[in-house]
This record gives sequence, C-alpha cells and structure tokens, in this order.
Amino acid sequence: MRFFDLDRFQEILITINRNRTRSFLTCFGVFWGVFMLIIMLGAGQALNNGILKNIDGFATNTCFIQSDKTSKQK
Repeated sequence: MRFFDLDRFQEILITINRNRTRSFLTCFGVFWGVFMLIIMLGAGQALNNGILKNIDGFATNTCFIQSDKTSKQK
C-alpha cells in the first residue's frame, strides 16, 4: 500500500469541495477545541503559579494554635 495514492487524494478533495459548509464547520470545531484546551491549560497553570507565589515563604517557622469550645462535654 502506497502512502500517497492520487485517486484517494482526489476523492478527498472532491468530497471537501462538495461539502464546503460541513468541512468548514469541522475545521472550525477542531480549531476551537484546541484553542480552548490551550487557553484552559494556560489559565490553570497561571492560577497555580500565582497561588504558589503568594504563599511562598509564608510562616515557614510558625505554628498556629487556636483554642475554642468543643461540642463535647467534660
């Protein structure tokens, strides 16, 4: 089986030209999906970096103790 078959390539081009709207919508859908994936991954990484930067070095040698009443009786 050859990698580049001229008949198959011509059939693909004919099908794309006959169904231009469907081909355009498919290309746009793939583009939009990849675009949104990149945007969401970038936003998630930015949030992660921002949170880590804000808490970096915060209370490294500190212990917080808080006393309060409990719901159990003595």
